[in-house]
Amino acid sequence: MLPSLATAEQGVLGVSEAPSGYDIAIDDHTPGTRTVYIVHMFTDGSAGCSFGYVEDPGMTMVRVGGGPVSGMFALGDLDGGVAVAYQECKVGSFPVYRIDYVAFGTSASCSFLRVAPHPTDGAMLLADCLGMVTRRFSSIDAFVNGDVTCYPGPTASSTWGRVKALYR
Repeated sequence: MLPSLATAEQGVLGVSEAPSGYDIAIDDHTPGTRTVYIVHMFTDGSAGCSFGYVEDPGMTMVRVGGGPVSGMFALGDLDGGVAVAYQECKVGSFPVYRIDYVAFGTSASCSFLRVAPHPTDGAMLLADCLGMVTRRFSSIDAFVNGDVTCYPGPTASSTWGRVKALYR
């Protein structure tokens, strides 16, 4: 489920197998290597972000590398939190961080990868091109070995808190 474009001022962070941010399904049915991206999506103009990262325990892929994509500068790491400077004002949807995995073909259905609040800041911080910072508490998850049960649909159950989180 993608967020409403009404929340787009500073956009939203998400995990995607595509650098564009539009592929939130990650395949771990067969062994091999996988690259996923932290993508800043739907921004009207941003210059940086900070975030944490969560890997579902049911996801058995092993992280073997990664770092900021070309043109980005990062401090920190995925385990302790990352801050990324974009080096220029950027608009639209673009990758900010790359993560490389070795996949064994054994991850559980609907296990997830999630951009999370930075452990120190308690939120995901998105900086606009003038230096104003927006705090976000929700992101777009990527599902490993996802099927229709992973994604809430019009008749799927959810909580009021999850619905409100889409509009923060």
